[in-house]
Amino acid sequence: MSHHRREQLVQLSLKYHFLIVADEVYHFLDYDKPATNGNGFHHDKLVEHPKSFASYHAAGTVISLHSFSKILTPSLRLGFACASHEHVLAMGRYGLIHSGGGASAFVSGIVDRIVVQGFLKDFIQQTLCVQYKKRLNTLYNELMRVFGETHITCQRPTGGYFLWVKFNDATVDCDQLLILAKKHGVRFKPGRLFAHDEEAKGHLANCLRLCFTIVDSQQLIEGVARLKQAYEEYKNVQLN
Repeated sequence: MSHHRREQLVQLSLKYHFLIVADEVYHFLDYDKPATNGNGFHHDKLVEHPKSFASYHAAGTVISLHSFSKILTPSLRLGFACASHEHVLAMGRYGLIHSGGGASAFVSGIVDRIVVQGFLKDFIQQTLCVQYKKRLNTLYNELMRVFGETHITCQRPTGGYFLWVKFNDATVDCDQLLILAKKHGVRFKPGRLFAHDEEAKGHLANCLRLCFTIVDSQQLIEGVARLKQAYEEYKNVQLN
């Protein structure tokens, strides 16, 4: 969501008195940060990364949710919320948190030191964003090389974990394609999973979501090759 749209949404929340709960677990993964030339000069960004909803916490209508499992290490069951003072107090009175249950005090203490000493910021900017951007570019370039604009429409994201692919052939059913893809040793999430109603499911049937952060670049290249094999088999089955 663009910065302008975020501003509009916050203004609407103030006018109509509703609460915005923003799932921003990928927000810090910005792959279009300005590059430096070694002298501290930052080249202009092509796309401006919008501010986190956390920056609107003072409005009193916003709660921004984040997870360390996406920016520090997988399976780390620890996160944080940014909200107004009143909302933070209310969350603190929740029984599970107030009793000390749920979050591990030991793990929380370790993560606290990592954040306070600046290690997390460096890790995100110098390691995660650098490596994930390489993998993103590998996957995107390989998809466009193997399938091409004739078969797919794909926009390169500027952050996050995932890449969205739409087959230009509207008759492609990605749920059926997934069955064949699994036989070839590759998986994805069919577009229908992200639909909010039955009508939307129809529009997203020829779409799929790919993750580029879990495996390395060579495996991503192999994955695209296997996806193409599954796609060709799918088209042959449809013709017969």
